[in-house]
Amino acid sequence: MFAIRAIIPTALLCCSLAAGQDNPPKHAPNPAAPGKAVVDVYLSTEHAPTGLKTGDKVMLMRVNGKSVTPKGKTAYACAVVVPEAVVVGVVDVEKPKSPEQAIKVQLQTTKDQAKQIERIKVQVVTTYESIDGHTEAKKTPVTLRIELPKPEKKTPEK
Repeated sequence: MFAIRAIIPTALLCCSLAAGQDNPPKHAPNPAAPGKAVVDVYLSTEHAPTGLKTGDKVMLMRVNGKSVTPKGKTAYACAVVVPEAVVVGVVDVEKPKSPEQAIKVQLQTTKDQAKQIERIKVQVVTTYESIDGHTEAKKTPVTLRIELPKPEKKTPEK
């Protein structure tokens, strides 16, 4: 046990020295953007768009309801939490604690929006699941979802 304890701090020290002090981390907010903050948001794979990458502008939404048709099609009722945020990091979590924490997304927002996101992340809601006609109530954290902004439709000129 003593040998393992001695190896771990050495490995951490080597990794931190190899990273270098001159290179800021990739998820660091742009220093030219005062009043901005970076917030970590954990999502399930169904709530993160495929192909999400650093630099994308996204909408952060709270899922208010989910319906599944008998054919398996899913529809979500959502409310906008942050209408425009910039993705500064996307990480697939290796061994998530739950399926709802499979992807870690770092968003750059205003400080006020960051406070709002942190408040929402700690909220617990009651969800109802209907299985074979039997309804079950569970306490779960608020589900967040990221969507890419929809392109504006061009109106034809007359």
